[in-house]
Amino acid sequence: TLGNATTIATAARNALADAFDVLVNTGAGTATLLLRNSTTTLASFNLSNPAFGAASTGAITLSGVTISATASAGTATAVDNYQILDRGSAVVWTGAVTGSATITSGQTVNLTSLVITWPAS
Repeated sequence: TLGNATTIATAARNALADAFDVLVNTGAGTATLLLRNSTTTLASFNLSNPAFGAASTGAITLSGVTISATASAGTATAVDNYQILDRGSAVVWTGAVTGSATITSGQTVNLTSLVITWPAS
């Protein structure tokens, strides 16, 4: 059996991160990041192509920020989850959002940075 302690080499972490970016850039449309409350999209950000820069120390950083979007739904509604969709509109990554401020329809929402890191262990 293998032990519980693992270490992932930086080269492997970079390969995983770059492969994620390739996956996000799959399809013919525009990759997007959605800010949502339950199943309702509150704001949608169009991502650059490629969406992320080249991996470094297991991390990728969103390209083309700051991105602005106009909130399309919600009346003082808190963001509770997000999704990253590839260029074909397939969900690639989803997760919870905690401690979020509220978004109101018509409000300008800015995405100023996003870094995704694959851990070394």
